[in-house]
Amino acid sequence: MPEAADALVRLLLDAEDSAVTRRTAAALARVGTVAAARLVALAGAEADDSQADWIQTGVQDVLGRTDGWPDVAAD
Repeated sequence: MPEAADALVRLLLDAEDSAVTRRTAAALARVGTVAAARLVALAGAEADDSQADWIQTGVQDVLGRTDGWPDVAAD
């Protein structure tokens, strides 16, 4: 659903509230699908340094590690 994807990317790039960015990134990391990873990557490519840090933190909150996304290739 393009509308949902656009809304999620906007949440990941929220310039007013880093908690929104972090929580959205964490939620997408919990989903763990290729589509979720693509949204995080898309937002990461557009993010400023602060937003990118919060996106990374949100993903790490869920994954508990820094060596990459879970095995989404199996999807």
